[in-house]
Amino acid sequence: MKKLLVLLSIILTFSGNPTASGTRFEFNDVSDNDWFKENVHTLVNMNVVDGYPDGSFRPGQDINADAFIKMAVTALGYTDIENGSPYWASTYIDKAMELNLVLEDEFSGYGRPVTRYEMARIIVRALEEDYEGNLQEYARLITDYHLIEDIYKDYVVKAYCKGILTGYKDGSFRGERTATRAEAAAIIHRLIDDAARAVPELPGAAPTHKPIPTPAPPENGETVEYLSQEEVERLKQYEDNTGAGLVYDVGTKKMISFYKTNDKFITDRGYNRAVTAVYIATTHMNTANNVDYKIYDKKTYKDELRKSIDPQIFDLYAQDWLDNINNYKIGVEGQFYSHPSLVYVSHEGRLRVRGLIKYIVHSCTDVEHFFGASIPLGKWIQEDCEIELYSMGDLGPYYRKLYTISTVPRDINQGN
Repeated sequence: MKKLLVLLSIILTFSGNPTASGTRFEFNDVSDNDWFKENVHTLVNMNVVDGYPDGSFRPGQDINADAFIKMAVTALGYTDIENGSPYWASTYIDKAMELNLVLEDEFSGYGRPVTRYEMARIIVRALEEDYEGNLQEYARLITDYHLIEDIYKDYVVKAYCKGILTGYKDGSFRGERTATRAEAAAIIHRLIDDAARAVPELPGAAPTHKPIPTPAPPENGETVEYLSQEEVERLKQYEDNTGAGLVYDVGTKKMISFYKTNDKFITDRGYNRAVTAVYIATTHMNTANNVDYKIYDKKTYKDELRKSIDPQIFDLYAQDWLDNINNYKIGVEGQFYSHPSLVYVSHEGRLRVRGLIKYIVHSCTDVEHFFGASIPLGKWIQEDCEIELYSMGDLGPYYRKLYTISTVPRDINQGN
């Protein structure tokens, strides 16, 4: 309803002002080449903003909180509000509170410059729009997102993903900064006009994957997505990596091998054991390879890791990985796929789960060390790999090693 009201206001305003060169459009400090000209002129026509008696607009002047609140309220169609007395903005602030754009005691004062954080909060409350379920993908684009106070994070990413409050050239949001009258005009214009927005582009979406139905649930009742039969057959063409060789058995005092093909393993241990091995490997890989240092919650992430790592080494491994995430500014997104027919046992008795991983590295200060010299930032990559689960005991949580078995990572953005 608010947007219809605004659009009607625009139509009526332009109908009453047929000439684009009317005096209301002319400011002595706004030229035809200024990036904000269209924003200013649109809002002037709507009586959202105005100039000063000396004929200036003063685009570079900071905008105060009360003035920005008035702009937001007026842009939503409430154009008949008169100035308050003795404080001119009291009537607009009252209306903003009525509309829940502003809450009691949120501002220490209204007569000081408004911050970008505060503008984002007002804008998101003014929006009557839905949001996609990919807000974290937009949060990854904001280079200082991890520095934003928690109370503002949701407002920032929502205003950002809609293209209303955008970041700086270096990708930062810098929410503590104030805004000029020109910038405020652009923000309010984007609030009411979708066409004026500057929606940021996300990296290429993850390539589509054609799974086959899960043939049997793992023992804990949860399921994971399996590879297509075509991919299973392709991965079966690799030879089994049976390990370094035979193992000395203290009991028999002989060199023996625990090597079991997939068929042998399923015959001896049961199909559901292979299903559970795939579940453990997939759970670990999908947890480890979906994290962003700027936005992840350490406690929640650590709890997820705990599901797939041996408790005896968990604290050491988890802390080491968490330190790496923060120290090397790691942001990665990925998905591991496998199938029970790709599980076998090495000579040493270690379960190996073969599969493929599709991932994209969003950020890392040492890509070569963590992902390989040939891995680019910002591109989806696919690699064939094997996850090694230590011990073939009762398939509890295990530490894992990742072995890349494909010779060259494939850029799976090519041809799209």
